[in-house]
Amino acid sequence: MWVKLDSINSTKHLYALYGETEMRSYMEIFRDSFDQVACAPFGVVSERSPRLIYDHLTDSAISTYGWLHLSCSFTFESEVVATLFNSDLDKTYNLDISQVPDYLKADNYRSFVGNSVGNVDGSMNAMFREVRFWGIARSAS
Repeated sequence: MWVKLDSINSTKHLYALYGETEMRSYMEIFRDSFDQVACAPFGVVSERSPRLIYDHLTDSAISTYGWLHLSCSFTFESEVVATLFNSDLDKTYNLDISQVPDYLKADNYRSFVGNSVGNVDGSMNAMFREVRFWGIARSAS
């Protein structure tokens, strides 16, 4: 997704994919309780849920770079890969999830952009240029 944020403190939830049959969230991008923006490929079940922190996404980076591209993908029982990118900033984060036997099951999914599942987090001060969801991992080529 391409996003322009006001600040980390106004971030809350950027994206959530919700499976209606399983009644759970997948692939959430959100601000955690430590005021860090994170990607949780299997939703935020607990503080121990696998997640990657976009640790270069700070208020300073937001004011310096403006529009930022955030991505997050996972490979079943392998890894989670997240990127934070613009023309001056290019960071990739990896997390081994080989011991996490979870995946996206066949379901009816709903996407939530700029709020959490159920729209309970209120509004946030951000602009979205583009949000895409792919059922397969994409490469640079």
